[in-house]
Amino acid sequence: NLPEAISRPYDGISLLPVLEGEVKRRRRPIGFHSKNQLALSGNRYKLYSSDAGKTWELYDLIKDPGEKNDLAADKADTVKKMAKTLGRWQAACARSDAGEDY
Repeated sequence: NLPEAISRPYDGISLLPVLEGEVKRRRRPIGFHSKNQLALSGNRYKLYSSDAGKTWELYDLIKDPGEKNDLAADKADTVKKMAKTLGRWQAACARSDAGEDY
């Protein structure tokens, strides 16, 4: 655990409760960004882009763990909501990279 005196945002979470089996579901989605690839994984859906967010794919991780059936066209509202969440996560990471959280 971090000292209480540290009061800045963190872009990630401790994985220790997951590894110890205390957490079965995520409290919030997890974002990923590597070169032009973006993703946001929640408990049910995963949003993915291979072109820096120009196009999106959406997968139901419960019904389709192999990510073979892209649902983006059928679930446009879910794509929009998750893309907005991912954008907020990216902005928080950019603030951290710039040292604005320290």
